[in-house]
Amino acid sequence: MRKMFLILAVLLPIFALKVNAEDKNVVQQIPIEKLTEIIGERSLRNDHLKAFYYGMLEGIVTTVSADLGEIMITVENCTTGEMWESSFDSSTTLTHVLQISGDSGIYRIHYKDGNDNEYEGAFMLN
Repeated sequence: MRKMFLILAVLLPIFALKVNAEDKNVVQQIPIEKLTEIIGERSLRNDHLKAFYYGMLEGIVTTVSADLGEIMITVENCTTGEMWESSFDSSTTLTHVLQISGDSGIYRIHYKDGNDNEYEGAFMLN
């Protein structure tokens, strides 16, 4: 676990989307990648699940364009260790809001859908 945090601490600031946490009017899409079965490789193809950071809500808005079943969401502030979890049924809900602290830090988003497909993204609030 400690090794993973060190890797995240080094790589995420370089590759993660940077968002100004002080701007409450910001709406920024967060790139989400679908993780594949192939060991160590990621697929950039993700047509059905999108994530946005909304400054006014201090939250993550997830939208889906297809029925992916029950979607579980985990958001972690890798800097502070705070974690938020939520889930929703994409067969009845196409948009879901998960409020987070809005504190500065490096955030990781992880999704798992009803078919056990997994998706990830990262962003930095500063």
